[in-house]
Amino acid sequence: MIFAHSPITVIIALTQRFRNIEALRDVLCSDGRSVAQVAIGCIWALDDRVIPIPGFESLQQVEANTGAMSFGPLSSDQVRQVQATAAE
Repeated sequence: MIFAHSPITVIIALTQRFRNIEALRDVLCSDGRSVAQVAIGCIWALDDRVIPIPGFESLQQVEANTGAMSFGPLSSDQVRQVQATAAE
C-alpha cells in the first residue's frame, strides 16, 4: 500500500516534475538562452513595466544576465509552456 505522502510517492512525483522541467528546459533553451536568461525573459514577458534585477557572484554571471537583453522577452507561447509546467 502506498500512502499519499510516503517516500515512494514523493520520489515518483519529483521524478515526473524533473522530467517536465527538463523537457521545458530543452524547448526554452533551444535558441541559445541559458536557464537564467530564460528566467529573465519570462519576467520581461509577464509585464513590460517590470525590470528583473538578478543577483550575481561572478563576472560570468553578470555577462550571462546582461546577455538576456539580446534575446528579449519570451514569446507568449513560451510563457504558457512555463506556466503549464509550473502548474503540474
